[in-house]
Amino acid sequence: MTVGTKNMAGWGLESTFGTAPAAPTKAWPFKGERPTARAEFATDEDTLTGVQEAGSESIPVRRWVEATREMDARMDNIAYWLHKALGGLSTTGVGPYVHTITNNGAEKQSITEFWYDPLVTSAKLETYPGLKPQRLTLRSQVGGKISLSVDLIGKGSEGTTGTAEATATMCALNRDAQLTHGHISAATVGGVDVKALLQEFELVIEPQYSINDEMGAGSLYVQQMECTGLVITTRLNLNYAAGPKGLIDKVLAQTSAPIALTITSSTHSAVLNLYNVMLDGGNPTGQKAKLKQALTGKAFYSVSDTKAIQAVVTNATAAYAT
Repeated sequence: MTVGTKNMAGWGLESTFGTAPAAPTKAWPFKGERPTARAEFATDEDTLTGVQEAGSESIPVRRWVEATREMDARMDNIAYWLHKALGGLSTTGVGPYVHTITNNGAEKQSITEFWYDPLVTSAKLETYPGLKPQRLTLRSQVGGKISLSVDLIGKGSEGTTGTAEATATMCALNRDAQLTHGHISAATVGGVDVKALLQEFELVIEPQYSINDEMGAGSLYVQQMECTGLVITTRLNLNYAAGPKGLIDKVLAQTSAPIALTITSSTHSAVLNLYNVMLDGGNPTGQKAKLKQALTGKAFYSVSDTKAIQAVVTNATAAYAT
């Protein structure tokens, strides 16, 4: 639910882009506002008459919807949002279930966001169909929770508000255990164990969508959303130590290195592997305080196959692709 309100949001997978399913299947506590309807309007310079046309600046030529969702990371929503951002999914096991999620060339599944406003009625939900993540951020730091931030973009319902009403009820909130920095059970960079040094970690996955390229004749709205690329970046902040000299050598030599991170909660876990990361970083900082080493990196495809990233999440959820 959003902070200070009883509004809720849930998500359901679409079998056809832009067509909302009957009801949401997933919901988690989150921070964020109602999705925002965006529009681009024609200006006087866009007219073909060669003269200024009064009121032409108010003519909409494109409409779409955007939303940002921030939530505590849980084993269930880590797998859900990684799948929506990356596309590839294979599930095995009979409980707990093991979900292997990778980037692939297939089109990412679109989702509908269902918004529940208690001031309306519990039997009515606002629907915002045709959405996909354009940015997914997983972030952790010492003394804090592991957080997820999802930026959504897409079609929305046709109309000035980007939404329509559906007669449906909100699904139950999933309240898997919240994850903290202390749940990181393993962290390596270039084969060097950095778990005891890791102060901050950030992974950003950005599927590439261009709203302007997804419009078609006869409509103001997004007709499809095809992913044209994937940008994956990471940032680590470490307590500086003289031991991992091999790691610093890789940075100085601009040599790529794999990064692996494991998050463990009881019998459930999430193992993140970036296979080929080009590292960059400056000199240690800190002056009179403890020295810190900040590393940034951009992930590329593995030299041996077509994966840039793979996540293996073990949890109690049976399926994410339905």
